[in-house]
Amino acid sequence: MTPPTDIPAERAVLGSAMLDPQAMVRAADTLAPDDFYREAHGTTWRVMLDMMASGDPVEMASVCGVILAGGLADACGGIAYLSALPDNVPSTENVEHRVKGTATRRALMTASQEVVALAADGGRDLQEVLDGSSRAIAEVVHAGQNDGGMVGMFDLVGASMDALHEAEETRRAGGQVGLSLPWGTLARKLAIKPTDLVVVAGRPAM
Repeated sequence: MTPPTDIPAERAVLGSAMLDPQAMVRAADTLAPDDFYREAHGTTWRVMLDMMASGDPVEMASVCGVILAGGLADACGGIAYLSALPDNVPSTENVEHRVKGTATRRALMTASQEVVALAADGGRDLQEVLDGSSRAIAEVVHAGQNDGGMVGMFDLVGASMDALHEAEETRRAGGQVGLSLPWGTLARKLAIKPTDLVVVAGRPAM
């Protein structure tokens, strides 16, 4: 079965990133080198990400210079190929999501093959098969939804404030915030969530 690909979108991501710094920032938040199907594109993208991290301008001439200096010209498809990437870049924005979408589909195909292999192994415990299958699919789903990028500060603060307001309204209504514990007063004060790690320490005389 042929894996899903979108080579024109991969070319467009690289080309637009060399032309527009904002396009580079958007794509860097979404794509990793392994998201590119064509290995030359992934190698080029890794170079561009390294340049961006170092604060160097990610322009076509600069990228080609770094690739030549690193002896990566052949691995990136050749300088002539790289030089042509900024040409005829489509005006469609967020083309990086097309690349991420096909990468997620390929990852899902790989995970499905892993599930089939687990299910076919008659020597494995059934629960182990179910856990491994769930984990393989969940990792792909999480990566596809997260885009592998950073979350903006305003998004984090907004989500935290919403959670705080909801907790306060529940507390005022006399409801239980967090996990239920045998000790009501302690439960209300700590409001422990399932993902929290709480260490309780005290002196013997307390």
